[in-house]
Amino acid sequence: MFSAKLHPKAMIASALVAATAAGTLPTAAQAQGGDITRGVILGLVTGYAVNQIMHAQHPQGTVVQSTSNYQPAYVPQRYVEEPAPVRYQPAPTYTPDPVYAPSTISPQQTAFVSQERKVRLSIQYQLMRDGYYSGAIDGLWGPGTEDALYHYAQANNQVSMLTTKHSTERLFSQILR
Repeated sequence: MFSAKLHPKAMIASALVAATAAGTLPTAAQAQGGDITRGVILGLVTGYAVNQIMHAQHPQGTVVQSTSNYQPAYVPQRYVEEPAPVRYQPAPTYTPDPVYAPSTISPQQTAFVSQERKVRLSIQYQLMRDGYYSGAIDGLWGPGTEDALYHYAQANNQVSMLTTKHSTERLFSQILR
């Protein structure tokens, strides 16, 4: 049975339970010649006595450890409130800014990218100083440089110089003066 030593009260309670299970003690239906009321009262009193004996030895909340496969009939569980479920929210989508990539290379772009980096930086700086360019001074061809160059040529009545690479290079010379 149990390898741990039992308290004498626990032994008595175990004996009462075993005797009731074996049928040697009267059950509710057998008590006092079939008197069910007395049998029920006797069963309740016996159960209460066994319960009091067990609780006197092991106060509520303690569990007796043994080497058998004994599982307590009832172990009080504490109520733990579960967090509310998290609603699914799709991740925000990232849409990159469009990259400037003209379908054809213009004569202005060809003339600009053929210049040394130092010259390209100077052209952008002069266009910025004159109020036509507001982008980064990076020496790269983009929509800001293209617009600034067009507005400069328009303000100086030289839009016709933007038609060929050679004439655009002459416009660059004028910008750098």
